[in-house]
Amino acid sequence: MNKSQLYLLGLVTLIGFPAIGALIIWLLKPQGFQFSLAFPLYQQVAIGLLVGTVFGFVALGVSKMHFMQPVVVKYSSMLNHIDFQWSDILFISLCAGVGEEYFFRGVLQFYWGVWPTAIFFVAIHGYLDPRNWRLSIYGTVMVLLIAALGYLNDRVGLPAAMIAHSVIDIVLLYFMTQTKQHE
Repeated sequence: MNKSQLYLLGLVTLIGFPAIGALIIWLLKPQGFQFSLAFPLYQQVAIGLLVGTVFGFVALGVSKMHFMQPVVVKYSSMLNHIDFQWSDILFISLCAGVGEEYFFRGVLQFYWGVWPTAIFFVAIHGYLDPRNWRLSIYGTVMVLLIAALGYLNDRVGLPAAMIAHSVIDIVLLYFMTQTKQHE
C-alpha cells in the first residue's frame, strides 16, 4: 500500500461509512433514534481529547509489551515504505475517527448495542484472531476500549467518541511510524 492508496482509503472511510449510516437511517427511519449531544461541543472536544490520549497510551502500552513485538513488527513493516508526515497521520486518523464512529457508534450501535458493536468493530479490523494469541490479547484490550467509546457516545456525545478515536489512531500510527524509523 502506498500513501495515495492510504489517502483514498481515508476518504472512502470518511465518506462511505457515513453514507451507509445515513442510508440505514433513511431506510429504517428508527423510532427514538438521535445523535447524543449530552454535553456542549467544547466539552465533548475536551473529553474526547482526554479519553483518546489515555486510551491511545493504554493501547500503546499493550503493544510495547515484550510478547507483542512480533505483532508490532508485522504491522509496522506494512507501513515502512511510506514516508509519513504529521499531516498524513492527522488526515488518516481523522478520516477513521469521524467516518467509523459515525457508522459504528452513531448508527450501528443503536441497533446492536455497545458490546456487539465493539466486538464486531475490533473483529473486522483483524485484531481478534484465534490463530494468533498475541493479536487476540491486543484485540481483547481494544474491545474494552472501543466499548468504552460506545458508552462515551451514549453519555457524552458522538463528537467526543469521534475525537477520542482519532486521537487513539494518532498515537498508534505515530508510534508505528517511529518504530519503522528505529528498526
